[in-house]
Amino acid sequence: MAARRRAESVGQRIRRLRLERGLSQRQLAQPGVSFAYLSRIESGQRAVSLKALRLLARKLDVLPEYLEHGCNATSTDQLAEQAFKNTDGALWLTLTADGVILTWQEAGNTFQLDRPGDNLTQALLAALDRIGELARLDAQEARLHARRAEILRERQQAE
Repeated sequence: MAARRRAESVGQRIRRLRLERGLSQRQLAQPGVSFAYLSRIESGQRAVSLKALRLLARKLDVLPEYLEHGCNATSTDQLAEQAFKNTDGALWLTLTADGVILTWQEAGNTFQLDRPGDNLTQALLAALDRIGELARLDAQEARLHARRAEILRERQQAE
């Protein structure tokens, strides 16, 4: 019977990374993350603040998401993956000074969504909403087409 691996806590992950990089707690400490605070985080006596998470991630050269969740994928990465899966395998992201332009192909059609003022995450959320709405409309259109055909058959049989 294989031993179950216990999930690593945020504090344990920080400690492991610190040790892998050969840093002491004092060396990792910085303005905003004192040695004592870091010690309590690593021992599980204190929850880490978002600010401290970002500072520690920068110094440990990892994403804050990695410290927090143990994975390098950000929520934006996950949204992009979800949007990509809902297309025909073609998704273009154009970042401009004004915002984001998303273009994708679905069922042979090309769609574009301009999101001035949005960041990538906001634009991906809007694109997923639009992709979902198109899927619902396609399903509704298919039901309407089937119902129309049924009514026409009934009419022809009545004549």
